[in-house]
Amino acid sequence: MRFVLAVVVSLLGAVVLLPGCNASCKAMEAQGLQTTCNGGARGYIWTGISCIYTSLCNCTGRDCQRLYATQESCETAHIHCR
Repeated sequence: MRFVLAVVVSLLGAVVLLPGCNASCKAMEAQGLQTTCNGGARGYIWTGISCIYTSLCNCTGRDCQRLYATQESCETAHIHCR
């Protein structure tokens, strides 16, 4: 019974700690050449401290498709990190 209760509390605790939070406070994983190119990943990225605009050619990393369209949307997603 204690084990089941601990799992339920742990799962609920994760939700309670960051209600409404969909973004991690860790820096996003998106790397590539920061040059002008046709295509590539363009948008705002969370650095772990703030949101910055980036344009990455040949983007690699799990967050390349998750860049934010606006600085405001990036900052709103990470407001709990400040």
